[in-house]
Amino acid sequence: MPFRARTLHEGDALKVRLCHYGPDDAMAMHAHDCHQLSWVLAGEFREITRSDEADVSGPSAALKPAGLDHADAYGPDGALIFSINIGEDRYRALAGDSAMMRPGWRPVSGASNAGEGLDRLSDLVSAGDTDTAEMAVADIVALASARPDATDSRRREVPRWLQDVRDRLRDTRGEADLQACAEDAGVHRVHLSRSFTRHFGMTPSLYRTRCRLAAALMRITHGLPLAEAAYEAGFADQSHFTRWARRETGLPPRRLQQLFAA
Repeated sequence: MPFRARTLHEGDALKVRLCHYGPDDAMAMHAHDCHQLSWVLAGEFREITRSDEADVSGPSAALKPAGLDHADAYGPDGALIFSINIGEDRYRALAGDSAMMRPGWRPVSGASNAGEGLDRLSDLVSAGDTDTAEMAVADIVALASARPDATDSRRREVPRWLQDVRDRLRDTRGEADLQACAEDAGVHRVHLSRSFTRHFGMTPSLYRTRCRLAAALMRITHGLPLAEAAYEAGFADQSHFTRWARRETGLPPRRLQQLFAA
């Protein structure tokens, strides 16, 4: 499925976009001429810089400083990303010199200021209220920049057996039995859960649900009916899908679908 993008707001040294990158999409090494604040709302990818590699899954946030070389390889369900491109002077005016986030990805709570801000911003854009939209963007930048970044940026090497467990959990229509996964790997079930959480920042069950969410969102951004998308992605029903979409992105799936259809 192809790349989809919607510009939600554009102003002085400022551009706000909602993008969906398709399954297994890739971007070659590149850099932006402005700062970019990004939130992964759903899906996953690997980002490579000149000095590091990081496996990123939603919900996560990052600042990419202007001029940072990076390449991205998206996962089997793509990724839904909310981003703000912002010039240096504008960023300093909104965030303050002492509030600059350190570069690098860090996990955030699902219904974070990005999700809440996206909800508010989409309503303002639909209503044509550009002045208040500018204020909403300023709030998002200020709140994101003020958050302490305590993430350990060192990348832990993921054992092969744990990568295999993650691959089995990505099969959203399958019911991966964690006890069977543990037995196949030759480890205890508790050790599997603890190792998975330590390396990937979430429990196996939460990871599987987020994979299902990414799979369903990929389908609705390309026009599939909500109930059908929910079923194909492995959710019990449309309401289950809707609850998780709102929790993780701040918007119900129908609203996300409308944004990309506009």
